[in-house]
Amino acid sequence: SAGRHRLDPTRRCLINSDNLEIRLTNLEFRLLHLLMSRPGSVFSLEEIIESIWGGYGNGDQVLLKNVVYRLRKKIEDDPGRPLFLQTGQGGYSFHG
Repeated sequence: SAGRHRLDPTRRCLINSDNLEIRLTNLEFRLLHLLMSRPGSVFSLEEIIESIWGGYGNGDQVLLKNVVYRLRKKIEDDPGRPLFLQTGQGGYSFHG
C-alpha cells in the first residue's frame, strides 16, 4: 500500500483511491511493487532495471520507459501530468 492505493498480488491489480481495480501486466505490477515499497523515494533507472529484469540483460531504459508510459495511461487521470508515477532525478517514484 501507498497512500490510498494498494496492490493485490493474487489478482495482479492496483486498487486505486476510488476503490477501482486496475488490471496490470506482470512488468507493470513488478514496477509498481518496487516503487510502492518506498513511496516518495526515487529509484534510479539502473536500480529498477536490475530489480525488474534481474541483471540478465533483458531490460533496458527504452523498455522501462514504455512500461512507465503504459502504466501512466492506466493509473493517471492526466498521463501527461502524472501525480502518482513521477519522474525524479535519474529515475522514478510513486506518490500515493
